[in-house]
Amino acid sequence: MTPSDDRENAGTSERLATVAEQFAARVAASPRNTAVSHGGRSLTYAEVGSRADALARRLRSLQAGPAAPVAVLVERGLELPGALLGILGAGRACLPLDQGNPPGRLAQLLGRARPGAVVAQRSLAPRLPPQPAPVFWLDDANAAPPGAPADPPPDATADLPPGDSANPPPAAAGGSPAAAAGSPACVLILPDGNRLPQAVAVDHRAVGACFAAIDRDLLPVAAGTRLVAVDRGCELAAIELLWALSRGCCAVLDADPAAGGPAPRQPAAAGPGTGRRAAAQGAAHGSDISEMGEKGEMGFSLFYFGNYAAGEAADHYRLVLEGAKFADRHGFEAIWTPERHFHEFGGLYPNPSVLSAAIAATTERLQIRAGSVVLPLHDPLRVAEEWALVDNLSGGRTGVSFASGWHANDFVLNPAAYQDRHEIMRRGIATVRRLWRGEALRLPGGAGGQVEVRIFPRPVQQELPIWVTAAGSPATFRLAGELGAGVLTHLLGQDAGDVAAKIQVYREAWRQAGHAPDGGRVTVMLHTFVGPSLGAVHAAVRGPLSAYLKTSFGLLRSLAESVGVHGDPAAMAPGELDLLVSRAYERYVAAGAGLIGTPDSCAETLLRLRQMGVDEVACLIDFGVAADQVLASLAHLDELRRRTAPAGLPGPGAGVIHRQITAPLARRLAAEPALAARLGGLGELLAGNAAALAGRF
Repeated sequence: MTPSDDRENAGTSERLATVAEQFAARVAASPRNTAVSHGGRSLTYAEVGSRADALARRLRSLQAGPAAPVAVLVERGLELPGALLGILGAGRACLPLDQGNPPGRLAQLLGRARPGAVVAQRSLAPRLPPQPAPVFWLDDANAAPPGAPADPPPDATADLPPGDSANPPPAAAGGSPAAAAGSPACVLILPDGNRLPQAVAVDHRAVGACFAAIDRDLLPVAAGTRLVAVDRGCELAAIELLWALSRGCCAVLDADPAAGGPAPRQPAAAGPGTGRRAAAQGAAHGSDISEMGEKGEMGFSLFYFGNYAAGEAADHYRLVLEGAKFADRHGFEAIWTPERHFHEFGGLYPNPSVLSAAIAATTERLQIRAGSVVLPLHDPLRVAEEWALVDNLSGGRTGVSFASGWHANDFVLNPAAYQDRHEIMRRGIATVRRLWRGEALRLPGGAGGQVEVRIFPRPVQQELPIWVTAAGSPATFRLAGELGAGVLTHLLGQDAGDVAAKIQVYREAWRQAGHAPDGGRVTVMLHTFVGPSLGAVHAAVRGPLSAYLKTSFGLLRSLAESVGVHGDPAAMAPGELDLLVSRAYERYVAAGAGLIGTPDSCAETLLRLRQMGVDEVACLIDFGVAADQVLASLAHLDELRRRTAPAGLPGPGAGVIHRQITAPLARRLAAEPALAARLGGLGELLAGNAAALAGRF
């Protein structure tokens, strides 16, 4: 079969050879050849064909109109090819869904596309939002969908045994009507700026043209080879997978760790699936912080706690929103915004839930976290309500670190809570968790009686991912472990060895409380500015960071003690204070207590943090450096982030002749042409097209 055989002449009755028919021809020609490989297991073409035919028979019972697509929520494994081909074999268009999306995002996508049915695996059931379309469970090979007749209606091929597609009739494999060139083959959900995502139908003619374009470059060398065609974060990869199977290749369903963008992991049945993002689904016993991030991979987030006096507030909020967009595009894990009241130090952020709502509207994948909510200042009922709203606005991307509070003046909002603030925080966390799960509370109402209340809107996530903010007390680290929460801390005035010991206290408390083995999540906030040279970095940072430290005598006192000065900074003369700040700055930077330097010089700090047991660095970037300078520096921070990601492009001779070009990989190839050499035989081709590809995203 040549590419010209797959085309239909416009304006004639000549019909198109569908993807299902092309695959059926491969089954007939080479039934024992390996079609798909994943995680050390594989299926032959005959086995994939059998599964596709079984699903196609079940889908013929579908009552929805033929124009309605069928959504696919299936793990990127051996079941995916059969699901896609079964839908096409039934004469339907497939709508691939990225299972890494949180339930709220999936609900949004399904609402836009209005599928006639959903093909899913039961392991992903917790992620599937309520919706009217029937669900066909791949796990139930002989089960009918809800509301469907016990047996599918008879048709011309109802008695064909599974996999008998060697001689498909003049209809698509499985007995469905032949597809017209203009009928949809698949539906893709594409972002549309800041507006709602758009459902775009791709017809069989367009798929054929796409296949022909790939044929021109790859078909002469592709047949019978192994093909890496799928990146787990990209719905578009389904088309490449179908091309591989229609051309007789072995499709190796592996992620592309070098792509640099977010790569969501497969979700657990009762817990979150996150990649570099926090949990979108919690386990039954607290937020499953242990599932966050890839083991051995350092998470990178942006953190904000700006000094109001350092510049115009509008400029700082531009830094927050533009920084969030950058982090969202480049695969950072999260963005953290704090709560601080009545002081220029941190006073830009009196309510993290309000700012988080704005961030939710301009991002798609980035986790949105509070660092922190001072829980004793608030009614837990109100906290749960506000963050449930943000969870809905973000599609299930929220997380909260709770703090007991440090500044007595903040407690004008709730003076009675100050003395017992640590215990109030503990009780409040338990209350927020109960409300988040849908439990009701009985509380006094205005009329004097007891009122039963639940929070609305219902949050997207079953569990709220929770951290506890620890300023340095081992007891707070222990509490976070006991609660099954993450811990958010810093290195300001804390010796690295002491922090490492406190992390061990946290891990031990986690284990003793019976949470998931080897779990927990340690996030460390670091002042961050990464640039091209040390001279440029210090020129940009020294003045603003020194002024920033002067506005917080609490932080400065900790740093003063670390350099042997035990006086009260507030009582020092201006000259003495300047000398103290200068010594503190040199000690802070030299000790690697921040990510202040070049990608090369900061790499050692990250290695030390990893050895301490740190899982994530929260990069505090708004300490007074001009917003434009900070935004420009993020490219260097991203370079540092990418250096910590696991490497792993296959080298020449690995048998892989093509790898999907995602947008982040295209950008990286454009910036680093030498990287293309590691892609094997197509390195020169990919490098030559990388710049053009990068510019399209």
